[in-house]
Amino acid sequence: LIEDGVDKSPVRGPSLDGAGSLSQKGLGDDESFKVPAFAEAFYSDPACNNAGPEWVEYRRQLSITYPSVEEDEDLKALAANQFFLNNGLRRFKKMDEEANKCFLGVCATLYQLARHRMLVEGAYTTAAALAASLDRFMTSIHPSKFDSLNTEAGAPLWPVSDLLVGKLSLEIAKASRGRMFDYDCGLAEGCRNGSKPMHGNVFHAMANDTLPVIPYRDSDPASDDAFGNLTGATIGEAFKIYVYDIADYEELLTLTAGAAFCK
Repeated sequence: LIEDGVDKSPVRGPSLDGAGSLSQKGLGDDESFKVPAFAEAFYSDPACNNAGPEWVEYRRQLSITYPSVEEDEDLKALAANQFFLNNGLRRFKKMDEEANKCFLGVCATLYQLARHRMLVEGAYTTAAALAASLDRFMTSIHPSKFDSLNTEAGAPLWPVSDLLVGKLSLEIAKASRGRMFDYDCGLAEGCRNGSKPMHGNVFHAMANDTLPVIPYRDSDPASDDAFGNLTGATIGEAFKIYVYDIADYEELLTLTAGAAFCK
């Protein structure tokens, strides 16, 4: 696999180097196994005490538990939004740079912003965009490692966890179910008075959508129907989907913990 002039093929056993000499390499030499830039600070300083005074003060603000649920939601989101804007995290490059210093802090920021957008404001499309940025970081490390390093003396260092992110993603998906209008389209083409027609849910799919025509060949060439088309089936008719809330069964917490990481 050559990418940008670099051989990124998986390395397995002896191989020839650029000079034609036999080189003994292992999977650790494969580009795919390169240690992420955020790893050193993440493993050695998950609380981000060495990431700068702004991160120390920010974690203090997020660690406060306010008297009411409403106040807690609003003030944590306010702190996250101010930090997000003041530190230039709108730019992906800057966000990545800050994640290399304080991985858990960046994840907590995106989670708190997405959470408020979804659960308080009901703006699921904006929440989905923030969640997508969060997913980019969350899927780069195993969830059990994420949660274990985010724990000190039995309490979270930062107000975020794999389970909380998973629950939020579920709420975003449920909120978009069956929506025929997008009520949070902003400046998008076709948006009038804050809404525009939209087909289906956030994935633009509905149960009564007809599946595309799929030509097939019967496994028995002598069959009367050796060639044909699979037609007329809808998404709802083609699949049986059983939906459970992961809180319903303790076993599901374990089974779903690594799903995003392994996708």
